[in-house]
Amino acid sequence: MALIVQKFGGTSVKDAERLEHVAKLVTAQKNAGNDVIVVVSAQGKHTDELIAKAREVSPDPPKRELDFLMVAGEQISAALLAMVIKRMGFPHRLAGRLPHKLEPRQGTHPPREYRPLGAGAHKGQCGGGYGLSGR
Repeated sequence: MALIVQKFGGTSVKDAERLEHVAKLVTAQKNAGNDVIVVVSAQGKHTDELIAKAREVSPDPPKRELDFLMVAGEQISAALLAMVIKRMGFPHRLAGRLPHKLEPRQGTHPPREYRPLGAGAHKGQCGGGYGLSGR
């Protein structure tokens, strides 16, 4: 059994049809006996829309608040994908927090980088196996 981490960008989760396709790819790995962690971006152009909304209210949005906004888009994708996977009859755990330390970086797209907390950090998040998480 292997730990498989799958990353799907915004186009891959942009609508119900694409979410269904991603769910099939994820559950195929689980059916093969692997532990699976799924990382998803915000749907389609949602990130661009969120950045535009932030700039409507603040010409230079603070990085921390912008980061919270970006996570919201990613969590929407994660929740929708989790709904599809649950409908398919697979157990899962939707991660409510990220198993990473957030570190700001230059630029705003994406406005952050992640540094893993260390080996096994995902196990606390995903119950030692199958999980879904934004980014």
